[in-house]
Amino acid sequence: GGILSKANNLDVIGSEIGITNGTNQPAGNFTINLSGSLNVRAGSFFPSLIRALSQGPASSAGMSVTAHEIVITDGASVSTSTLTEGDAGPLNISAVNLEVTNAGRISSASRQGLDPDTGEPAGPAPTGNAGTINIQGLGGPTQSVLIDGVDSAILTNTVGTGHGGSINIASQSLQIQNSGTLSAATSGTASSATGGTITVNAEHVALNSQGLITAETNGIAPAGTVDINTGTLALNSGGQIRSSSGVKPTFVSKA
Repeated sequence: GGILSKANNLDVIGSEIGITNGTNQPAGNFTINLSGSLNVRAGSFFPSLIRALSQGPASSAGMSVTAHEIVITDGASVSTSTLTEGDAGPLNISAVNLEVTNAGRISSASRQGLDPDTGEPAGPAPTGNAGTINIQGLGGPTQSVLIDGVDSAILTNTVGTGHGGSINIASQSLQIQNSGTLSAATSGTASSATGGTITVNAEHVALNSQGLITAETNGIAPAGTVDINTGTLALNSGGQIRSSSGVKPTFVSKA
């Protein structure tokens, strides 16, 4: 099935909205269309999730989120993902301003299933591929994208044999700081576990206080590419752009 949510504002606090697909059939569309704001944050006892998950041979549902302001914080996440051979579906975000802070996450990735008793990885590693994340504004580039804080991330990573996904950001300003991460990396060691592609088109890009952009791989597969098209690029206090395979990130000035 699918999910369609239309409202002025939506707060997801200590709750989950999701579609899990364990079949070989396509999942329905997952659409959130807001005229105001989306706030996703932890409650008193539980994290908050908006997610589309694949646990079978078919891909997870794709997700589209539109709002004027989007804030994902306090360990909350908005994601499409796979635990098995299905791929993570595409994740499209349209907003004027987007903030991912305090261990919040946006992801379209593969991930290892966990033992419910121990929390340790369980079962075979996934073989599905990460998906694509597209971030833009309402009819053009978004005004600002902020990734702030340890474990705060926008990512299309893989942990098994699948390849990393793509991240495409069109924004006036992209700021990554305080160990925030923009990542299309892979931790799998198979030759198919290639890094993904990160493409940023922004007037201003700043990586401050260990902010990181990476498309690395841990194995023999090539790392991905990082393309930044910007008027100004600032790397301060340990900000980094990395690719471990020797594929060099590119920087194209708009000036």
